[in-house]
Amino acid sequence: MTPTDLSQARRLGLSAVLPAFNEEALIAQTVGHLARVLCELVDHFEIIVVDDGSRDRTPRILAQLQAEDPGLRLRVVTHPANLGYGAALASGFDAARNDLVLMMDSDGQFEVSEVIRFLATLDADTDMV
Repeated sequence: MTPTDLSQARRLGLSAVLPAFNEEALIAQTVGHLARVLCELVDHFEIIVVDDGSRDRTPRILAQLQAEDPGLRLRVVTHPANLGYGAALASGFDAARNDLVLMMDSDGQFEVSEVIRFLATLDADTDMV
């Protein structure tokens, strides 16, 4: 599949898992940018943010994003206390509903538009990128 042929990815759907701990500064920007990119690439997607016991405004910002745009396809999984990055990833993977799962940090370190490069590698022999 080439970057211009994303039919397999479009058909399969994608769950994006973002662990978050005290990410109030960038979480809204990251989720918004990711949603815009995924809307262009796949028909079925969900964004799963695992709030790993944040003590800042991260939970309120996520709730506000959901309330302001119900079509955002944002799901929030909440840990009542900080359980760590691995536990947050595991919770996100457990919550994922689509065939493809993308994990990325919620602090903007990853350039979201690069998702197309990962999706373009899909073929019958690719299990993980």
